[in-house]
Amino acid sequence: ERRERLLERPERAVATARFLELLVRDGAAALVAVLAYRASGGLGAAAAIAALTLAALVVCELAPKTWGALEPDRIAYPLALPFEWLQAATRPVVGSLQRASAALLSLAGIGARGG
Repeated sequence: ERRERLLERPERAVATARFLELLVRDGAAALVAVLAYRASGGLGAAAAIAALTLAALVVCELAPKTWGALEPDRIAYPLALPFEWLQAATRPVVGSLQRASAALLSLAGIGARGG
């Protein structure tokens, strides 16, 4: 079953989810900053970034993670297949990031599994 395959390598699933989350969040922040700066200058950009941060905290962090904790099976089953596709599409980048992370931890004397 898909869900169990994702759980076989939890570090890969976490790395994929974090990579995609940061990519979207940072891309949105950059876009909002540029558009707000062009529309209303530095103060407008600062206000827009603050508003985006609060919205992202609620919509992308608190609400979905609380829902996932309350109803994990209801969330996991429908999202397993699309997440597998995303994992496959990002595997080269995420694997490289995992290897870089493992190398950094190794330099500090901490063992970690790479991608």
